[in-house]
Amino acid sequence: QVLQSISFELFGEVTGSAAFESLDAAPATVTMNLSAMIQLQRPDNSVLLTVLPLVATTDNVGPFDGVIDFGGTSGATYNNLYANAIDNATSTNPADLALFTGPGTITLPVVATGNSSGSGAGNLLLLFQTSAGASVRVCYEYIPEPATLAMLAFAGLLVRRR
Repeated sequence: QVLQSISFELFGEVTGSAAFESLDAAPATVTMNLSAMIQLQRPDNSVLLTVLPLVATTDNVGPFDGVIDFGGTSGATYNNLYANAIDNATSTNPADLALFTGPGTITLPVVATGNSSGSGAGNLLLLFQTSAGASVRVCYEYIPEPATLAMLAFAGLLVRRR
């Protein structure tokens, strides 16, 4: 059999908490993004796939209430935030096919980087706790060699004649 293509699927997820306190003397609209960039890489660290799971919050808050508690009328706390993202690709690149041909094992690193951010108030305290995870599926697609195809065709003829 000859390796024709390799399909990759990357499922990534981000979980965590986010909190803010607006220290502005005026009302503000505050947006927080709990996110991560998750990459599936080749052994040489070049990127095969990237997913960006993201969960966003938006709050309208009043002026600073005098207490840094990530709550009240000038702050908020969000626990148990979760988002996921999935992407897939198929490679017929001869260099990729060579990596997956022959005996032995191959290691495909998965790298996650926290990308959480917030915006809205000029004086803003932000707290993020971010965790990321991933699962990867790799599928090989083979085509039979010509001799195998001929043998299968011959076997099919024998079955039809019976």
